[in-house]
Amino acid sequence: MSNRRPERLPGVRQGRASLPAGADELLRLQRTAGNRAVSALIAGPADRRSLHRRAMGAPVEHEGLLEDTNTRRTADEANRPSAMTYHHIISRNMLWEFWDKVVTNREQAYLSHMVSAIIDRGYASLLGGRAKEDSNGQPIERDDVETTMGGVLEGQALVTQAEKDAFALFTRMYQWMPGNIMHGPDSSLRTDDAKSGFEEASLFIVGKPHFTLLKTTYDEMERYRAMAEGAERRRLLISVAKRYIQISGKKDIFRFDQTQWDHNPKRKTWSVRKAA
Repeated sequence: MSNRRPERLPGVRQGRASLPAGADELLRLQRTAGNRAVSALIAGPADRRSLHRRAMGAPVEHEGLLEDTNTRRTADEANRPSAMTYHHIISRNMLWEFWDKVVTNREQAYLSHMVSAIIDRGYASLLGGRAKEDSNGQPIERDDVETTMGGVLEGQALVTQAEKDAFALFTRMYQWMPGNIMHGPDSSLRTDDAKSGFEEASLFIVGKPHFTLLKTTYDEMERYRAMAEGAERRRLLISVAKRYIQISGKKDIFRFDQTQWDHNPKRKTWSVRKAA
C-alpha cells in the first residue's frame, strides 16, 4: 500500500489532535469533517455493517503490537507469575460496543480528532515508526490509514482489501492504546480480574488521576450507549473523544511492578495491592 497516495479525505487531519469546546463545537465539527461528511452521516453509510465490530476481527493476544513477555523470563524471575498478560483497564468489550454504537448512530464524524490522536500514538509508540504489512505483504503507511479512516468517518463502506487492512490496523491501535493497558499476571492467576468489566483494581497501579480519567471515560461510554438521540448525546460523545485523546497521550503501558501486587504462594494466585 505504500505506493498508493490518494488525496486525504476530510474527517481526519494531521498534526496535534485536539477537540473543539463550548458552543461552537458543532460548527467546528462541520468545518473539520466537511459538509460532505455531515451530509453522508445524515444520509447514512452505504454499508454500515462493514464498519461494525465484526470488521475488527477476532481477538488476538496483543496482536503483534506489544512484545510477548512470557518468552523472556529468566532464572532470576522465579518469583514472577508463571504466566503474564496485558490487561485492558477499559475493557475491550466496552471499546467494541462503544464504537459499534457510534457508527449505528451515524455520529462517527464527531470522533475525527480522536481518530487522529490514535493514529499518532499508534505509529509513534505501538509501531515504533514502522509500518505494519497488509495482507499482500505491503507496508500500511500512515497516510493509508488516515485516508481510510477519513472515509469511515464519512460513512463510506470498506470496499478494497487495502482499505480493510488499513481499518483493521486502526482498530488494533484503538484497542491497544498504551494508556489503557497494564501488564500483570494472567487472568487465570488473578483473584481480582475484572473479566469484561472495568479494572477497578488498577487504581494502585495507574494512580488516582489516570484512574479517574479512565473510569470517567468508561462510564461516559456506557451512558452514551444507552442515551437517546439529541444534543446531550452528542456532547457526551465529544467528551468521550476528548478523554480518549488524553488516554492516547501516554507513551507506554503500565508495566509489571511486583511491589504493586500481592502473591499467595500456596494458592499460586495474585491480586493488585490495595493503596495505603
